[in-house]
Amino acid sequence: MEIEDWGGNGLEFDVTGSGNVISDVTSRGNEYGFSVSAGTVKIRRSAALANGDDGLLVNGADGVRVTEGRFNGNDDDGIQFSPGTIGAVGDNVANNNADTGITLPPSGVIDLGGNSASGNTNLQCVNLAC
Repeated sequence: MEIEDWGGNGLEFDVTGSGNVISDVTSRGNEYGFSVSAGTVKIRRSAALANGDDGLLVNGADGVRVTEGRFNGNDDDGIQFSPGTIGAVGDNVANNNADTGITLPPSGVIDLGGNSASGNTNLQCVNLAC
């Protein structure tokens, strides 16, 4: 599945399966902006803004790569990878979220660099450099 150039407002993306690509997509005002529970997915140049929980939740997936995204103003974390997930993050911005900007487990997710976070209520970044 490849989703590209969608205006996304009002859409929630719950992605499973292999070889998925989401690029240039905005999810706004949903429970989660993006939720990945299985498989591999590349999320690039996309945004999750003002969602009711995490902007991006990765839980149980084995190859999620998130690059050049904006995850701002969500009611929990901007980006959260749960323990046991495998992936990579790079060049993302996570500002003004109600909990932490970007949360990664201690192992399994590669910090590609260039991530930034500010104005989050709890912490800015966990287990990566911001």
